[in-house]
Amino acid sequence: MLRDALDPGADNAYPYFPRRADGSPLWSDSAETDGIRIDGVIPMPRGSRFIIRDGRRIAIDVTPRNTDGAPVNPPSL
Repeated sequence: MLRDALDPGADNAYPYFPRRADGSPLWSDSAETDGIRIDGVIPMPRGSRFIIRDGRRIAIDVTPRNTDGAPVNPPSL
């Protein structure tokens, strides 16, 4: 059965979020690492792209957020 990596679980510990061997979250949410490959780290998709029809740019930000709009930051185990 597949689990959502961003499911906080019963105790809000994010048990299914990808993690490094030391238990820290396996993602980069830093603008300093946007577009830079870092071994073992999943970059959060951000940036912009063009709308094909008219060439306008739209923002891409799929940073997971909670109900009040603040970014979700899974805690280290």
